[in-house]
Amino acid sequence: AGTSPGAWPLRSWPRLRSVGPSAMQRRRVVTRENADGTYDRTLIKPENFKRNVRTLTFSRTCTSVVAGVVAGIAGCSGLTGFFGYFVMAALTNVAIMLKMGMNAPLYVQSTSKLWLDNLMGGFVTYILFWTLAFNLVHIY
Repeated sequence: AGTSPGAWPLRSWPRLRSVGPSAMQRRRVVTRENADGTYDRTLIKPENFKRNVRTLTFSRTCTSVVAGVVAGIAGCSGLTGFFGYFVMAALTNVAIMLKMGMNAPLYVQSTSKLWLDNLMGGFVTYILFWTLAFNLVHIY
């Protein structure tokens, strides 16, 4: 059996928890096949998955607010502003993947969940702050 990274926390914000083993709590065993044909069994803690998704949602919302204000102050309008959100979302996800050591299944349920979760919620927040900052700076 392989070893789990245990309580390997990320050193800066957002703090994600590894889904390593935890005594006396509900656990699930995940089996993964390695490149050499061997299998690793890891105990995971579902509560850490939930906390990690909440942390990622919070960080994406904050990033959407900041990016929306920057786009509004910069005077982005039309499709430039819309593309700005998707560039910001991609850069945020790349930064999160790098903080996870390119091993997302240790922190969230799947890599696609990491990339697509809260995409539209962040978009609405981005548009709200983009239009607010644009109107305050360039119209009033």
